[in-house]
Amino acid sequence: MMKIQYIFHSSYLVELSECYLLFDYYQGDIPELDTKKPLYIFASHQHYDHFSPVIFQFMLKYPDCEYILSDDISAEMVREALDQMGLNGSIHRVHEGDSLSLPKAEVEVLSSTDVGVSYLVHADGYRIFHAGDLNDWHWSNVSMSENEKMTEKFRAVLTGLKESLGGETLDAAFFPVDPVLGEGCFIGPVEFLEEIPVKLFLPMHMWEQYSICGKFLAAKPEYERIFYSIHGAGEEVSIKDN
Repeated sequence: MMKIQYIFHSSYLVELSECYLLFDYYQGDIPELDTKKPLYIFASHQHYDHFSPVIFQFMLKYPDCEYILSDDISAEMVREALDQMGLNGSIHRVHEGDSLSLPKAEVEVLSSTDVGVSYLVHADGYRIFHAGDLNDWHWSNVSMSENEKMTEKFRAVLTGLKESLGGETLDAAFFPVDPVLGEGCFIGPVEFLEEIPVKLFLPMHMWEQYSICGKFLAAKPEYERIFYSIHGAGEEVSIKDN
């Protein structure tokens, strides 16, 4: 079984039988974890709402802890944080196109339409995707041609993701549904759902405006069975074994 907990903003914790995955943590409550399982901590990019040096404190409690960090995150900042805490952790700096074999997971690093990367993780027979800041960001204050270029770039990443999946279906996808975009809020999520087969779509990057989930389903009721509405931090959902 895969157990998923929404932590805050774009951070999700995934518990599998053999490991934990923690994505884009910078604040929020983390439940007690089994210290016998490895904990893999991912940061998709340097933005403050996706990365904070506080993640290195998890080493103090969970000895089998490894970090997968986008290489746009300052190496100097990481070194300084570790030095201040007196720690020497297992840090993997990654770039789009990289692949990484961890003891209990395989990681493919994909591109983004913003800074940093997105992650496709294969673990315990599950396929899990965290978008980071990957989205078809359509802003009302930019030109049509700029938005068209954004769409082209976004679709190229989706094509790469489909190729990586090789006809398989994602078990869980964490993807931005950002109300700051206004009328453009649903463009990226709908494109993603139209192109990528997924069993469970979990929204993020909502800036605590969780009512956006209901608005999405009101506009796109055809996705009701796979779109998981978040109402607040700490919510959990489980997926049975494949």
